[in-house]
Amino acid sequence: MIGTALANRTTIRRAASWMMCGQAALSACNWLQFVLVARLSSMTATGRFALAAAVATPLVLIAGMNLRAVQVSDVRGEYAFRDYFRFRALTVAAAVVAAPILVVLAFDARLLLPVLLLTAVRALEAVSDIIYGQWQVEERWNLIGVSMIARGALGSSGLAGVLLFTHDLNAALVGLLAGTAVVVVGFDVPLSTGALRSHHGRLDDQRSSASRRLIGLAATAFPLASAYVLAALVDGLPRYVLEHARGPEDVASFSAALQLVLVAGVLVNTVVQSAGRHLAQSFAREDWRRFSRVIIALGIGAAGAGLCLIITCAVAGNGLLGMLFGSAYARNAPLVVVVSIGGALSYLSAVAGAAVTATRRFRQVLYAYVLVFWIAVASAAVLVPTYGLLGAAWTFVVSAAASLLLPPLAVWWGARST
Repeated sequence: MIGTALANRTTIRRAASWMMCGQAALSACNWLQFVLVARLSSMTATGRFALAAAVATPLVLIAGMNLRAVQVSDVRGEYAFRDYFRFRALTVAAAVVAAPILVVLAFDARLLLPVLLLTAVRALEAVSDIIYGQWQVEERWNLIGVSMIARGALGSSGLAGVLLFTHDLNAALVGLLAGTAVVVVGFDVPLSTGALRSHHGRLDDQRSSASRRLIGLAATAFPLASAYVLAALVDGLPRYVLEHARGPEDVASFSAALQLVLVAGVLVNTVVQSAGRHLAQSFAREDWRRFSRVIIALGIGAAGAGLCLIITCAVAGNGLLGMLFGSAYARNAPLVVVVSIGGALSYLSAVAGAAVTATRRFRQVLYAYVLVFWIAVASAAVLVPTYGLLGAAWTFVVSAAASLLLPPLAVWWGARST
């Protein structure tokens, strides 16, 4: 029993170290992309870049249906990897088709090309994500780390090289797309072909058709996917309202402040994600001691990261914004502090999300996020038009607090009622 516990702890550490290296490199490259756009283009172009990301990223996340969480928590092997892969490919293709329609209906036409290019980039990343899920199940953590590092380096190099010579945002996004495609098509997909040919899985054994498997997978994933859709909309909501109420410059300022939240968020989300499979296994085996120990350890780490973020932003947040993005971004000290409070709450909500996902009580999670969504809508509608950037920051805080509290309460209530 002691040996098993030590082995599990070693596995989590190894997973976290590989994924942390990969995620740290990838996030650093994403940071660099924003910094380069802010430094080498106008504030208006930076705002368009941030808003295009706020449209493309949630759109692909919505299409992705949080399938990796379903995949990693599928400890009984209900579906084969090829089922997950096919389903992800279909949904992200639909997102690419939907992106220009969404821009024409709801946003400025000048966003059309940036949104379409970023949607294609996020679609390729979504294909990698489902492959990472299979590697996570197989505990091939090194492949995940190498792929993340390569994708961040080549994608950022493509964007930086084009941007330095042309100073054109759309051309730079083409470079980002090309660099990302090289890694996904040349590394991720070839190394996953063995799993794609596998016929493991209960539904495969019953020789059900591919369409029936996809329908079954969609039905399984739908509640959690719907919750993920709402979470993605909540995440982008302050920027959407800011764009309509204030313009792209305020979107750029708010997005720059959010970049500081991503620093510790990389560490928290990577460790939480690497522990997801072990949480699901512990819950399935009713090993409550191990389950609670992992959650408590993750919670303490997330709380510590959040506290460090708040202190750093209170002391030097404005200076960091000016140093990284330019003096135009270093003019609203209260914004940085409020955003850091929301960031700290979001780290804790990531831990709570991992715990409720491991239970596979997806319907209760959906009910909770319906309420979170409407809380965020009400907050944004009242706060952003009245208080501008600070209103967007407080909307972020309210949404993060609701995401932390409501899903665990909903799962607890559902378990108590059954």
